[in-house]
Amino acid sequence: VLNSLLMAKSKIICIGLHKTATSSLDVALTEYGYRVTGYFGINDPKIAEVALSQGIEILEDNDAAQDDPWYLIYKGLDLAYPNSRYILTTRESNKWIKSCVQHFGGSGNEVRRWFYGEGKDDPIGNEEHWIKTKERHEADVREYFRKRPESFIEIDITAGDDWDKLGPFLGIDKRGPFPKTNTVSQRLHHKLWEKYQKSHGIKKFYYRLCMKLVREVDKKAFYRIGEVKC
Repeated sequence: VLNSLLMAKSKIICIGLHKTATSSLDVALTEYGYRVTGYFGINDPKIAEVALSQGIEILEDNDAAQDDPWYLIYKGLDLAYPNSRYILTTRESNKWIKSCVQHFGGSGNEVRRWFYGEGKDDPIGNEEHWIKTKERHEADVREYFRKRPESFIEIDITAGDDWDKLGPFLGIDKRGPFPKTNTVSQRLHHKLWEKYQKSHGIKKFYYRLCMKLVREVDKKAFYRIGEVKC
């Protein structure tokens, strides 16, 4: 009975950093049927004090979690949710920091300030520090779970890891690739949508057309969509 209660409370926690394909993992788990929650507290100056208690409260209504600040509270969650599974999403560091600069450059938030340090929450100008912090986090996670392979897996979705690797770890009969989300072409597409919605009152029909072009052709289609008469 005790084991059943523990398993009922077990969760799936992604403890990889931003820009390590956590969004793809989110979509993959959601498509399988898990209830997945994302970031919280990114603008809360007291997030370091309340993250664990808020995270536990949020997880009560969810099966899995990813994004900020879950990777900062995994040790506390490990105590709160025995028998949970932890997924470290990784990415080659040089490619990772390039993506961070493209996505976060010029901005910061409270969670990144907590993780990278005061005055270091913007990747621009702090690239080497971000890489060292990322690699230290990954090393700490590996060491923490070193003797518990049943609780921990490391995957690089950007290098091709997918359900073939994750399915057996989670004990589910699922194989094949993950969906790719939050890619460069998709972000370009969303910027286009926002621009044309504001300037031309673009309708959802054209929004779907733009998305289809970007998905089925390639990201160069983004630049051609501007010729569509909306």
